[in-house]
Amino acid sequence: MLKRLIFIFLFGTIAILSAQALPLQLVKSGESDYRIVIPEAASTIEQKAAQVLRRYIAEISGARLPIVSDNSERKAYEILIGATNRNRIGRREPEYDGFRIETSNADLYIEGKGRGTLYGVYSLLEKYMGCRMYSSSFKVIPKAQDLLLPSITDFETPAFSFRSVYYPDAEGDDEYLDWHRLHRIEREWGLWGHTFDDLVPASGYFEEHPEYYAEVKGKRQATQLCLTNPDVLTILVSSLAEKISDDKGKKYWSVSQNDGAGYCECNDCKVLNDRYGSPQGSLLNFVNKVAARFPDKVITTMAYSYSRAAPVGIRPADNVSILISDIEVNRGKAIEGDSDPASFQADLKNWLRLTKNIIVWDYVVQFTNYIAPFPNLHTLKPNIQYFNRSGVRGVFAQGSVEVQGEFAELKSYLLAKLLWNPDLDQVALRKEFLEGYYGNGARQTGSYIQLLEKQLLASGAKLDIYGGPIAAHKSWLSPSLIDGYIQAMQGAVDAVKDSPRHYKHVLAAKLPLDYARLQQARFFGIEKNGCFIVTGELWRADQQIISDVKNFIENLKLTGITQLNEGGTTPSDYAKEWEQILATGPKLHKAVHKPIKALTDFYPDYNSKGIQTLVDGSAGYSDLSYNWLEWNGKDMSVLIDLEKVLPIRQISVSFLEHQRHLMFFPTEVVFEVSKDGKRFIEFGRLKNGFPVENTSVRIKENCVDSDVDVRARFIRVKAKNVAELPVWAKRKGNASILVDEVVVR
Repeated sequence: MLKRLIFIFLFGTIAILSAQALPLQLVKSGESDYRIVIPEAASTIEQKAAQVLRRYIAEISGARLPIVSDNSERKAYEILIGATNRNRIGRREPEYDGFRIETSNADLYIEGKGRGTLYGVYSLLEKYMGCRMYSSSFKVIPKAQDLLLPSITDFETPAFSFRSVYYPDAEGDDEYLDWHRLHRIEREWGLWGHTFDDLVPASGYFEEHPEYYAEVKGKRQATQLCLTNPDVLTILVSSLAEKISDDKGKKYWSVSQNDGAGYCECNDCKVLNDRYGSPQGSLLNFVNKVAARFPDKVITTMAYSYSRAAPVGIRPADNVSILISDIEVNRGKAIEGDSDPASFQADLKNWLRLTKNIIVWDYVVQFTNYIAPFPNLHTLKPNIQYFNRSGVRGVFAQGSVEVQGEFAELKSYLLAKLLWNPDLDQVALRKEFLEGYYGNGARQTGSYIQLLEKQLLASGAKLDIYGGPIAAHKSWLSPSLIDGYIQAMQGAVDAVKDSPRHYKHVLAAKLPLDYARLQQARFFGIEKNGCFIVTGELWRADQQIISDVKNFIENLKLTGITQLNEGGTTPSDYAKEWEQILATGPKLHKAVHKPIKALTDFYPDYNSKGIQTLVDGSAGYSDLSYNWLEWNGKDMSVLIDLEKVLPIRQISVSFLEHQRHLMFFPTEVVFEVSKDGKRFIEFGRLKNGFPVENTSVRIKENCVDSDVDVRARFIRVKAKNVAELPVWAKRKGNASILVDEVVVR
């Protein structure tokens, strides 16, 4: 196997070979006549490149090459690193971080631009010496006492000038970053992302100077800045100058809106927005003024949410870069040509008419469920090719930077390769990674990936970065399909049980399926595939689910997965959630599975069982993405038919409040009962009042009791929504009511 590997990478078709030239014998029988030459005044990158090459040649063959300066006497058998004073070869100059690797007679030249010389060394190790770095903790370094290189003329320039993969390996390991020729935000950016509050903090200015901040609905709010107030420009420029002076080496500095809505609607800002056709008008006008004060820096600003549409009649300054977000696109399809009505393609096209200084903020992970199945591998290459053809300068691919999520190592690897060269064969890259990283489990893991992609595409379902296993329970993640996926991955686990170095990798690839099954067990509750078994009026927790939860938590710890979602849920948190669920049990009552009708329309796309969500016996938990039904901008009104007249002593209903998402407790809840469905009497009424600002996620049960049995067949429950968003919500939109089980006892 080793001889075959060396042959493939030393004499493969990746390089441009000369049939007449003899290969370079770098090492023979563990010894070498070569030395590594660097410039007398070598840069940090050139010195590092030489050290890296020396270290890996020694690791492969045992030979330890000396490193000398180019002020030494010229000798035969030299590896020349960087801009040495030896005769330079080649005519083309690399761009960005590009590099040249060439052989001439018995010498080897590696030279690049920027970090290109170092990238050239790692390319040499990969292409011609068979080395691989699949993750920050897993490398494959062949062993061979004889090391041959073919004749090489290899010139590479990256497709994008900025390439960032926001996964743990790229963000947390310097060698992974350099090996895969990626950029890290902290290396390049002095300020990144949403920065208005960093530069003009509301905590320091709003109380005394509310006029510095956005006028929303006629009132000043600390949502965004007022971009036509001259004092705001002065303060921001001064603040930015101070930050730049503390970190002069950084190239990019973000001057961007805060996350959220609430842009300024004052007369002066409105004039600019109307003139330029978009809220981006006042923003870009402001950012251009800032950029003029810092001509030697790149000032970036976001085209995101309310500011994403390109303006008309104003262009970004030459040193302004636009960071455009594609947050809403379907991750299960290639962006280009997707018939989805989302406007990202049009917005990007319009921006490109104004500037080429554009970085796309792309999303490649499911934020609500980092380790849930998320089959988007087939979209990575076409999307990157689309960005490249469009002419954007960079891509920021946001993954689960906090933790190794679902197939994080594979996705990070593919993204890095494709951001450098979008035309690489992704199928071959994936196959090579699977074989190296999953060992004997590669075949079954690959089959599972293909089956998952096939089922997703066949279902036509949208793959959303805020979705999850519940949203897909009727399509590509149905319980029966999950069983099939798990069977395939269990085969992969069994295939590597005697290989500790591969076992954890395969186990981590199977965990998303275990997670999906557990999440759906919560959702199904007392129904088939649920976590509870009901016999008459008694219930018990399913012992298999109890065992599955225990194994899942243990395997999370074994594989080093410390966080399950963007919200920060840890394995310990998740275990406690399950303890509470299994201890509390389902909600068994007289209305379970009875006919129910919505008298006012609810939000149809919510991850639920439709109106039956309110009588399915399953509690709603702190995860708002399932077991809740939403009424947006409307009052709730539902009617339950108990199918016969029964004595009633208590009626209750639960609501979830998550003010960040404009979800509030209702201001009033009314319970009514009737024997015939025509004449109703009030059973009880509760007033919650207008919402008070709160940052936590809360669940509240609204319950009314009767001292005597009230006989009725029909139950009507009405909840009054917040009529107008509170001022402190700092956003536009409609308030929502999230409703759970209507319990009748």
